Amino acid sequence: MSSLVNAKNDFPLFSERKDAFHYLDSASTTQKPQAVILAVAEAYKRFCANPHRGAYRLSEDVTAKVASCRESLRRFFNVPDSHEVIFTHGATDALNALVFMMTPFLEAGDNVIVSPLEHHANLLPWYRQQKNIGTLVSTISTEDKFEVTLSDIERSITPSTKIISVTHVSNVLGTILPIKEITQIAKEKNIRVFVDGSQAAANLPVSIKNLGCDAYIVSAHKMYGPSGVGALIIDKALAETFEPYQLGGGMVLDVKDGEMIFAPLPERLEAGTLPIEGIIGWQAAIEYLSSFKKEEKEKHLRNLRSKAWEALSKIKGLTLFGSKDGIGAFSFAVEGVHSHDMATILDGNSVCVRAGHHCAKPLMGILGIESLARVSFGIYNDESDIEALVKGIVQAQRILL
Repeated sequence: MSSLVNAKNDFPLFSERKDAFHYLDSASTTQKPQAVILAVAEAYKRFCANPHRGAYRLSEDVTAKVASCRESLRRFFNVPDSHEVIFTHGATDALNALVFMMTPFLEAGDNVIVSPLEHHANLLPWYRQQKNIGTLVSTISTEDKFEVTLSDIERSITPSTKIISVTHVSNVLGTILPIKEITQIAKEKNIRVFVDGSQAAANLPVSIKNLGCDAYIVSAHKMYGPSGVGALIIDKALAETFEPYQLGGGMVLDVKDGEMIFAPLPERLEAGTLPIEGIIGWQAAIEYLSSFKKEEKEKHLRNLRSKAWEALSKIKGLTLFGSKDGIGAFSFAVEGVHSHDMATILDGNSVCVRAGHHCAKPLMGILGIESLARVSFGIYNDESDIEALVKGIVQAQRILL
């Protein structure tokens, strides 16, 4: 097993770009280790062909690469046999596809529950469906602005509830939702549970078999892999009832007289050319992540977040926004300093943080603020990044206040 002590050395960006040495925006996208960069380059050099479509060795080799990554995802997320791994072009693509394919099974008045912590990708598609067919999207009412409890969930369910679609980890607050318990409650009432796992995939040891949800969505670029590829991990029985959301090459067995016979899963939901180089790079990212003990990785990320939380809580005029016991990200605001100004001054100290509404406008409304600076960690971060962050915030206060 690898050690996290010198993990930053595995990521070329930190030697190539000194102005981004203290990268604290992993909730947006993670940096890529050398192993992933080499794998993507290798994909173009040695594996540039379409899978499934050539009776020649090169195409067969690419087909094997795709199958290998699919199997690695099964193992990494402990995907049950009852589920299928469908490659998509990212988590947003997967969420839009899922909502679109669920539309025939819903009707006006059916209730879809979301949490107040959702990224727009797990919110806007449901709102569009509400507009188009009259489903009712309701937001879980919480007693704590930073947490979602089981009592909040139970209170929100109605006889018309058909779907609960929630994030596993908030991209703004780092709040971890109790997905296993939510699923147990939902199954008793014949309610489907869909989970946006984008922020959990690289931060928590995820077992979809243990969680029990119907669908789980992940994105490679938040797992130290390439952008442009993700996965919809979904219950097979449900997926087999879907009308494919895209039609094209590779997803039919026959086309004749205006009729089409779809291929079996997963191909029936993977129309067109897959993001091959992304898939090959994702495989390398999974192998890289798997070289660390899951418990060590989670402990490292939790410790960093806890130390940063404690350090920032001592800064006068700074307000923290997040779940203290969460993982990944948390946000902050400094009285009298706009988050964009804060991010700009931090950038001058080679500290990269996100600023804005973080694609979570409804949550901003609940928090009563328009813009926040966000800190989020990756396995390459260490205490020197926290020290640089604190120093930059104090400097910003001196300059702007």
